[in-house]
Amino acid sequence: MGLADVVPGVSGGTIAFVLGIYPAFMQALSSINFVWAKHLLLYLIKGFDKEELEKAKTAFLRIDWGFLAVLLSGMGAAILLGASFIPALMERYPSQMRAFFLGLVLASIAVPFSALGKLTRANILRILATAAWFFLLLGWQSSPPVKWTQITTTSAQSLKDFSRAHPNVSPPISVYCPNTSTYDNAALRAANQRQNPDQARMLTHLCATLDELRADPTSYAVMWREAGLTESSTDPYARVEIPAETSVWVATPALWHVFLSGAVAICAMVLPGISGSFILLILGLYTFVFSSIRGTMLWLSLQQDNPLPALYVLVFGLGVLLGVIVFSRFVNYMFEHHRQGTLSVLIGVMVGSLRVLWPFQIGTWGHGVVKNVLPTPDDPLLLCAALMVAGFLFVVGLAHVSATLERRANQKENLPTSAA
Repeated sequence: MGLADVVPGVSGGTIAFVLGIYPAFMQALSSINFVWAKHLLLYLIKGFDKEELEKAKTAFLRIDWGFLAVLLSGMGAAILLGASFIPALMERYPSQMRAFFLGLVLASIAVPFSALGKLTRANILRILATAAWFFLLLGWQSSPPVKWTQITTTSAQSLKDFSRAHPNVSPPISVYCPNTSTYDNAALRAANQRQNPDQARMLTHLCATLDELRADPTSYAVMWREAGLTESSTDPYARVEIPAETSVWVATPALWHVFLSGAVAICAMVLPGISGSFILLILGLYTFVFSSIRGTMLWLSLQQDNPLPALYVLVFGLGVLLGVIVFSRFVNYMFEHHRQGTLSVLIGVMVGSLRVLWPFQIGTWGHGVVKNVLPTPDDPLLLCAALMVAGFLFVVGLAHVSATLERRANQKENLPTSAA
């Protein structure tokens, strides 16, 4: 589930559904409460009142700590691991990765379908309406409110390493290219011109072309592929070297936006079919959040001395905690009281979310222009088809193993009764 939540378009909730632990997962999340903290505070205020202490213990033990500790520790480790390589794979092999994930999600749709039972007219309408709504919604992207800060490098480093140490909402292309605002990185371009004139000349030409075609998504998409910024190659802007003592403007999101994004993203992460990472993409914070996670790991390992990434991760985590407490109760209530309608909506969400997993796209979400296109002779069509089938079969196999284990567990529970 943790690895799935790192991938834009794949939901950890989908994996939980396939593995058959989704109801237990939601019940465990909805058991989280802070009633124990209230009674603990009253215990201190009332002069160590034993009754309040007992109430605090009772409320604390109502939380399913056993399930949550095992699951969340595994998810946390997987997210830290996935943050170190999945975004890079998504950047370097996006078509192949999306094809594999498309197969995963296509197979996953069968799980809530099988739980739905009878397919009534009302359920069909809910599925179609939800799928259409999410298909349109996932075509939208926003820009986060930002605060600009000027950072002066103390040593020579790549723009990629600089972005990890100082997470920002702008991809390298936006950091390097000229803009009309006060926060133009002319010093960075001048330094690159002195250090690597040939690369600077190529980037200047690309920046000019991008600026001319920005208002024309079709031409922009074609130019993106022809000018060397294809999704199958490394973004040349990421290879820019920043000399020491160079000032670079960095755009960081407002802390309140990071907090609310965490609350919204976790709501998506716990729902089958909705990717929390993709929610971060359309909110303009995907690169920022995972750069902050990597920056925090570097700070904790003493490889860098900037603690700001850890602050962003903490604020994002507090937003996640709020979302879990509020949203998990709502989802749990809907499953208990409106199971058929909830399953229909979830199926529609999963179908609508397939839009973002079409393997052949031009542009990137981080750069604001994405267009689904038909494959060309240059695209790895056969490899993508094979990976999609592999993803589909992986989920089918996973579901089969999960069902087998669950059946064996039920048989063991019934053994004493049948023997009697």
